[in-house]
Amino acid sequence: MEFAWNTQKNKLSDVKGKEIEQERKSNNLKNEDIDRTKTHLNYDLIKSDLNLYQRVKKRIDEVRKNSRIQRNSVVMYSNVITVNEETYKKWGLGKTKDYFETVTEYFKHEFGEENIVSAKVHLDETAPHMHLQLIPVSLEGKLQAHKLMTKDRINKIHSEAPKWLQERGFEVERGKGKTGKKNIKDIYKYKAKKLEESVLELEQKIITLNKKLEQLEYEKKTRVEELEESHYRYNQNFFHIGEIQNIHIQEIEEGVFNL
Repeated sequence: MEFAWNTQKNKLSDVKGKEIEQERKSNNLKNEDIDRTKTHLNYDLIKSDLNLYQRVKKRIDEVRKNSRIQRNSVVMYSNVITVNEETYKKWGLGKTKDYFETVTEYFKHEFGEENIVSAKVHLDETAPHMHLQLIPVSLEGKLQAHKLMTKDRINKIHSEAPKWLQERGFEVERGKGKTGKKNIKDIYKYKAKKLEESVLELEQKIITLNKKLEQLEYEKKTRVEELEESHYRYNQNFFHIGEIQNIHIQEIEEGVFNL
């Protein structure tokens, strides 16, 4: 099996979205590969009582005094490590978990255990994969994404991670660069398409809600006009009744009626 790994940089504003996707917190996720009946099988190899955003924020705060953190700073790298379907069938749940644990140990060794804040394994999709989230903190304790995840570092991981895994009993080889790039591009293209579909769906819902709101406003306006008309008629009738009563009183006083 080829070592299937890709990484993506994130700003702090991206983390909540990653958390929603990773923890399946929304029923509107557009990934058609998700099988909700298997979501309970997902697990995180990094135990914590904090959610992903809180974990990231906590680590950032720990190095803030040594770092120049701006609004657009890269604060997290999202890494996706995949086991293909064929290998998963051969390995089963046990060895697949061992594999993800070993990959996690490699990233801890490479970037520091304190900087690996989450390693969520998804078993509710077609192919098992792990979302490993790391904070790019240097040995000097500074948040420095541009220095830690360079092209050379990425190439190094592609080469060294398979060797690390081979030494620990996994038949894994370096992925072919072009194929890997194409797969990463396809993944992001797929996610972008799904995001666009979600936006279009939300826009359509907004249009529908606006139409309903316009209808309610029209009904409200019509009802108010009807009430005003009823009120006007009531006042007119009350006025006429008052006039009639005044006429009768006047006629009585003038002796028109015999008492």
